Parts: sequence; structure tokens; C-alpha cells
Amino acid sequence: MAIVMTILISIIVLIIVISATVLHINIVFCHEKENDYVQIQFKIWFGLIRYTIKVPFLKLVKNPENNEWNLQYETNVSSKNQKRTKYHSRNNLTPEELVQMIHKGREFLKKVKDLQEIVKHFCRHISVDSLVWETAVGVKNAAWTGILTGTLWAAKGEFIGLLSKWIRLKTIPRLNVVPTFQSPYTKTRLECMLHFRIGYAIIAGLKIVRFWKGKLSERESSFANNKHHSI
Repeated sequence: MAIVMTILISIIVLIIVISATVLHINIVFCHEKENDYVQIQFKIWFGLIRYTIKVPFLKLVKNPENNEWNLQYETNVSSKNQKRTKYHSRNNLTPEELVQMIHKGREFLKKVKDLQEIVKHFCRHISVDSLVWETAVGVKNAAWTGILTGTLWAAKGEFIGLLSKWIRLKTIPRLNVVPTFQSPYTKTRLECMLHFRIGYAIIAGLKIVRFWKGKLSERESSFANNKHHSI
């Protein structure tokens, strides 16, 4: 009996510790010519445990030998003690597969709309410690470069305004758009540091699981009713 109580208390303490743990996330997005990547680093307990992942950027590359499109991407995953790189190449990407990917994306967005309340409630517990977004852009025409620069300033301001309605900004975001008139050029770097308690993510995850179970039950019930009427 004493062993069971000890195990039960240990589990409860572990759940409390994990729920109270603050997860720090550092997101870096960079685009400059062929060097495109998104890097995400997760840290807890003052960096004692950390995990870094480099999210792949999909690139469509046309093979000059057979005029077929290749879908290529690179993935880098590293922890505190090790780092590994994976290279993947997918050949013969057909138009049907592209249409299927777009269809799946639309279906996912429809489901996300139903999850907005859960996501909004979770986002209220996210705090952004810093946000830096710097862009350099230029086209051949100087006038169009100026127009494009102004448009990007407006778009960034609109994005920050929408972001501030969902999550808490602890500092004023650092935004910058630099026009380059010498030659066509695009470069952007966005770095965001945020944190939240893991307990809020667990609660949101449980709510999402319950939501999906409800949707699955509705589908099964609808299928059973349709089958009954058809009989």
C-alpha cells in the first residue's frame, strides 16, 4: 500500500512540475536567395533541456533530362548533444498530387475554423518576449521599389496588429524595411522569442482531442442514420 501511495504521489508531483514548467521557443525565419529556412528551438529549465529543428523548405526543381518536377527538401534536427541532417528527394510529382495536397489543405483550414475558440484561449497564455522582422527589397524600377517598400510597411503593421489581438506582446516589435535601388533583391529575417507554461498546452491538447472525438461521433452517427434510411 505504501508503495502504491508513493508511486501515486510521485506521478502527481511530476504532473504538477511538468504543467508548471515554462517552455521557451525561439523561431527564426530567413530568406535570402537560395538560403531559405525556418529554425525552431525549444528550451526548458534554463536551457538544461533543449531541442532544435530546422523546418524543411519545399522546392520544386525541374529535371532537365526528363522535364519532370522533383520535390526536394532538407531537414536538420539537433539536440544538445547531437546533430543530424536528412536529405529527401521525391520524384514525379504529378498535377493530381498537387491538387490532392491543396484539397487536404482546404479541409484542414475548415477544421481549424471550428477550433478557433480553443486556439484563442490558449494564445492568451502566450507571451512574446521579442519580435524582430527586418526586410530588404528592391526591383529594377526605383518607383516600384518605393511602392513595394511602403506596401511591406503597411503589411507588417497589419500583421502585428492582428497578432497583438491573439497573444501578449511584452516588448514593442522591431520592424524595418530597407529599399535597395541598385538591383532586384529580396531578403527577410524574422526572429521571435515566446514562452508559455506547458500546462496550458496540455489543456488545449485535451480539448482538441475531445473536439475530434465529438466530430468522429457525429460522422459515425450521420453514417448510421444514412445507412438506416437507405434500408
